[in-house]
Amino acid sequence: MFTQWMLNMCIRLSKNNAWAIHTTFKTNVFGLPLYVAVAPNAQGIDIPLWYMLCTNDLGSRHEQFTFEMTLKIIFERIEGIRPNALVTDKSWIEYTSLTNVITTNPYCWETVCGKRQQKSCFILLCWFHVKKA
Repeated sequence: MFTQWMLNMCIRLSKNNAWAIHTTFKTNVFGLPLYVAVAPNAQGIDIPLWYMLCTNDLGSRHEQFTFEMTLKIIFERIEGIRPNALVTDKSWIEYTSLTNVITTNPYCWETVCGKRQQKSCFILLCWFHVKKA
């Protein structure tokens, strides 16, 4: 789900900011994964930037494919604007999907002295969740 208002907030709140990405399975009766990305506004209030609900059939990799596709679409819609960092928990699906999308996105990289260097969308793992795992 990505409304025009969310697109505007995504563009406005992504530059020089970080997205916190989280998924939960307990928000619907079917146990489907619901993803949300939020970023703080000027008052420090987390604003939802986008939502994603998908299936997670055993062995299908639906969740990973859908998450990657969602990230690519969001990045396309916000054009060259990228957050400085993407904060996630210990989820292997989230980490792998973020890595797959970021490594191929030209707006996350720059060439300095002939070397490719990452300039945005650094993946940060939430220390609380890593320690808990």
